Amino acid sequence: MRQVSSPDWSEVRFESVELGVRHHNRRLRFKGVWYATQEESTVAKILTLMRIPFTPNVEVRIPGDAGSRGQTFIPDFIFDGAAYLWNGREVIHGIEAKNGKVPPQTAQKVALLAKRLGIRVKVLCHRDIARFARRGHFPFRPL
Repeated sequence: MRQVSSPDWSEVRFESVELGVRHHNRRLRFKGVWYATQEESTVAKILTLMRIPFTPNVEVRIPGDAGSRGQTFIPDFIFDGAAYLWNGREVIHGIEAKNGKVPPQTAQKVALLAKRLGIRVKVLCHRDIARFARRGHFPFRPL
């Protein structure tokens, strides 16, 4: 499989998929979407305050090598076809929120998404999200 340097959005439908998350905690619902954690809801609120267009829970099909099926990955947030520069040096197209250590399967899918489709998702732990929430913004700007 070839490596992609610029994003290939052909495998992305900018529609949220229903993950079956329902809570009694209203703080996890924001603009009609239920988020799995308080941190995901916080990311949505910060992105909205920053006026960053995004779609939560977007299903992306990652093509496989010749003869293999490929995989599906649902990042928490995909910026609507746009790229941003994180801390002035890292291009990102979305955010994945994780509590603590990143599971190997998530790390693998994030790496494959970048390699095969050129879509780069920044993985943030809940502690980092809390820090950015105190600041009121993420350290990125449009590319």
